[in-house]
Amino acid sequence: MTVNSFILGNGILCHEEMETGGMIQKFYEIYNRGMKIKSVPDGCIDLQFMVSNGRVSTFVSGSLLEGAGEEPACDYEYRFGVKLDPGLIPEQFGIKCSLVLNGRTKVDLKENLKVSLKEKGTENLIEQDLSRFYQMLCDGEDFEKKISCFKQIFQEQRAGKNQAIVKKIVQKVKEANGNLGISEMAKDLGYCQKYLDRIFRDNMGISIKKYADVVRIRAAISLLEKKDKNAGMEVSEMDEIYETLGFYDQAHFIKTFKRYTKMTPRQFQINFMEQE
Repeated sequence: MTVNSFILGNGILCHEEMETGGMIQKFYEIYNRGMKIKSVPDGCIDLQFMVSNGRVSTFVSGSLLEGAGEEPACDYEYRFGVKLDPGLIPEQFGIKCSLVLNGRTKVDLKENLKVSLKEKGTENLIEQDLSRFYQMLCDGEDFEKKISCFKQIFQEQRAGKNQAIVKKIVQKVKEANGNLGISEMAKDLGYCQKYLDRIFRDNMGISIKKYADVVRIRAAISLLEKKDKNAGMEVSEMDEIYETLGFYDQAHFIKTFKRYTKMTPRQFQINFMEQE
């Protein structure tokens, strides 16, 4: 399931490159200055490199929990982003996912990675590599070259404790498009539900049920993308979506959708597809 992460106004340029396997879901870059951007909840952590006036600032940005949140007017000309799989963040960053939900934390990657690599005796190399990567961001190098450079630097980064379990939970929830019984999933994974929910909360900052709701709404967005926005949303099509995703009825679907996007499905379909 591939769903855009941002609602962008006219005049904002965005490129995305999907990844398979590993900890990274996708790379993206956004060219923008002075315009607001809305983010759609997805349960993921983003590593973002913001470029302004030839300087790079690095942030770890957490997912919103509800609503298509609007960022302040952007004062950065360029953003290179790395979207990690839900609940996953390299342990070398020294940050828990739960600490950056609904917010953004500035980090010093050079210092964090030098400390983690000190015992290997390669801390000087990582500083040189990061400096080269930052220069590529400022110089406007090709998107693919930036991605390649990032991968070379971070290829040995490891997930933190218990994140393998979190990844299995995330996989199960995504396979079911968020429409699954938590107790049955726990049995399938061979753990008690209480233990899994504690591990998940420790790593994600939210319950499995909350994350399943986010995934269901993302699945609804994916289905809306396949509809013709100019043809209007037929009642039968709306029924098809909410029944497929396990909502009680159309009213329950619209209410939940609006809580996470601040729009009705029809409003979202019109606004979102204007990007294409």
